[in-house]
Amino acid sequence: MKKGAVALFLEKLARHLALLACLAIVARASGWTDAGPTSIMVLIVLATATHWGGRALSGARREPRSR
Repeated sequence: MKKGAVALFLEKLARHLALLACLAIVARASGWTDAGPTSIMVLIVLATATHWGGRALSGARREPRSR
């Protein structure tokens, strides 16, 4: 596989993990489930690590979009 494809996959995986962490926080706050703070923290750390890995593999520094 090319590095670009792996970098894109890692960035998309990071977004999905971050969304899953947000849903776990909402589910815990509303009382739907008893997701522990440790599991939420692990999801956030995994999302951050995969995002950093994807950024490192892509090698491109993205600047914020100007309006």
